[in-house]
Amino acid sequence: MHNVLVLSFEGFSFSSRQLYQQLLPKLISRAVVHESNQAQDALNYILCGWPSSILVTDPFITLESEDSGRLLDALAEITKQGCITVFMGFFASSVNHSRLDYIFKHYFELRWRVGTEISGSTRLLTPDSSLIRIPSLVPLFHTKALYLSKVPIAQTIYSGSSGGTAYAAYGHVGLGKLGYIGDSNFEEESERLILAIFTIQTTTAPITVSPSKTALVIIDMQNFFLSESFGRSKGPGHAATEKLINYAIPAARKAGIRIIWLNWGLTDEDMETMPPAIQRAFGFATFAEDDEAANADPFAAQDAHVGADKFGNVKFEGGHVLLENGKDGRIYKGLGAQCGSVKLHPSGETLDAGRLLMKDSWNAALYPPLDALYEEGSRLSTNPDVWIHKNRMSGMWGPSTPCQEYLEKEGIRTLFFTGVNTDQCVGGTFADAFSKGYDCILLGDGCGTTSPEFAQQCWESNAARTFGFLTGCVEFAKGVENMA
Repeated sequence: MHNVLVLSFEGFSFSSRQLYQQLLPKLISRAVVHESNQAQDALNYILCGWPSSILVTDPFITLESEDSGRLLDALAEITKQGCITVFMGFFASSVNHSRLDYIFKHYFELRWRVGTEISGSTRLLTPDSSLIRIPSLVPLFHTKALYLSKVPIAQTIYSGSSGGTAYAAYGHVGLGKLGYIGDSNFEEESERLILAIFTIQTTTAPITVSPSKTALVIIDMQNFFLSESFGRSKGPGHAATEKLINYAIPAARKAGIRIIWLNWGLTDEDMETMPPAIQRAFGFATFAEDDEAANADPFAAQDAHVGADKFGNVKFEGGHVLLENGKDGRIYKGLGAQCGSVKLHPSGETLDAGRLLMKDSWNAALYPPLDALYEEGSRLSTNPDVWIHKNRMSGMWGPSTPCQEYLEKEGIRTLFFTGVNTDQCVGGTFADAFSKGYDCILLGDGCGTTSPEFAQQCWESNAARTFGFLTGCVEFAKGVENMA
């Protein structure tokens, strides 16, 4: 859920609707809203990293006092870390102009300067959604406002009729954004503008996220599930790979959204404690009833025996190819069992694929096109990509997991889910994260499954209508472009 902190210090209560009649109920319908009327209360909320957006309704933070100075320092820092801060309400009507010029330059490193207060027509400069989502914004209206000067065209949302001035400006500051609305009359157009700032369109409603509290989770895009060397023909998982490469991963990096590669990576200790129900999903070894190994562990590697699927079939005979099966319907002998040798495509090189989904094995490595992106992202100096191993279909099962520990340590609460299989490991992690209180969004075209089509449709429907939201990689990228 988006967290909005409203700063109201000079006697005008935002919650009593003295500023905007309809803005508060609209915000409450899509966010958690807290109004601070005291500097220390606001400072506490900011320092703990609570707000995703901050609405500054009066110029208290610009005063040259100790309390105002501490609050301004904290406000500038959290904005650079990914928060969206907007100066609005009574701010423009009573701020000291030279002091605001100084703050724009020294705290936010912006060229913006205070212009003149005039009444007249203001027009929308953005013809598309390259800066901000605009379908709800009117193209022209009359208002009284304190306009800014020296605002680049790319950062001007509404300009004065004479040109060269900005009624509303919106600029990138570090990983966050600073907005300014010069309105003195608290009109409906300003309400629409505040609500339009940084949204991602989903199939049910636009959503607002804070990049510093958000992660793109990419699940199980590993050789075992995608490599041609395992007989994986081009399918939904490969289509999802292309969407991740072309849209989701570049957008996440641009926005400062962390990327988590959440993959199977089993250890011998995991295998010793693995419940039979989990192991059975990936097959087991079979043997004759009078075989000396009849009393052996059916889930241990039994190289001399035949693999069987969870139904006891020694050769897969279904209507579609399940991911746990190999070339020509061959059944593997369970998690941790030897996969044997594979011939790499297209080089023809032969290598040992290792034990099934064990940590550091070739079959558990990332699919090469994505592995290259992970290596690149892991070397970033800020918000590097992270690789987290899981030992269940869900990466969020039980009281806690390495993935959950990382999310809690980093203060991440919003998760965009991608990977394979949509209806198994992706869906299991999605549902567990939802149950633990995370805000969950499924990037439908960033996921794939070899189950029947209705399995994908079922998870997309549940994501959109019950567990959170559903959108696509292209819409995710458009939402990030709106931050620029």
